[in-house]
Amino acid sequence: MHVEAYDWVAESFRGWRDTHPGVEYKVLEIGSLDINGSVRPLFEDAEYYLGIDMQEGPGVDLVAKMTISPSSTMTSALSQVV
Repeated sequence: MHVEAYDWVAESFRGWRDTHPGVEYKVLEIGSLDINGSVRPLFEDAEYYLGIDMQEGPGVDLVAKMTISPSSTMTSALSQVV
């Protein structure tokens, strides 16, 4: 993972947490295969975390080929999509 990508997710999440203190949250990470790092540790206190990727490996909870964007119904049930 590029340090710039990690830093962007960390900063974005900090901003969200600042405006939603104490709120439980769920996370969907698309492209979660851990190659040289992951953002998963940033969300250690998430109520639920699902990592999706096109191949098995570290950080992948579900292997799926995503050819369309997540629906608004799916994303409305989540707090963070990374």
